[in-house]
Amino acid sequence: MKNVLAQTFSSDSLAEALGLKTEGKLNEFSKILPLSLAGPGALTFSTSGKKPLENNCVVIAENPIQNCTTIISKNPRLDFARALLWIEKKSGFQKCGADPAIHPSVEIGKNVVIGRGVRIGAGTKIAHGVIIGDGVVIGEDCNIKSLAVIG
Repeated sequence: MKNVLAQTFSSDSLAEALGLKTEGKLNEFSKILPLSLAGPGALTFSTSGKKPLENNCVVIAENPIQNCTTIISKNPRLDFARALLWIEKKSGFQKCGADPAIHPSVEIGKNVVIGRGVRIGAGTKIAHGVIIGDGVVIGEDCNIKSLAVIG
């Protein structure tokens, strides 16, 4: 749920807020996804020059990307971080309200913080002082070392 925005934004409004220009049609986005998963309604960034195919998302990149709305940036990674800050200030992200789902066989150390909507699979061991953020999914038979921060 951390990738879903509390409201929808337009590519033009984000570009204007960042002082950047757009290429391609006006597009709206309501979620943040990695480039490999991005599709309609998603915001992502690209530093590699790889061109996503037919995914119609909003991409922060150095050069226009076919089939996407591109917010042109000389430093896409930095401008993506700036975009996330702007989104957080404008409306933020949807909050996950679900209780954690932890398999009964999970071993949890002392002073562990587990966020809302977390799912932890069978046989997993979580050492002392671990922090697990909202909405994180941890599979079966994982071993999380002391003081790790996930999510």
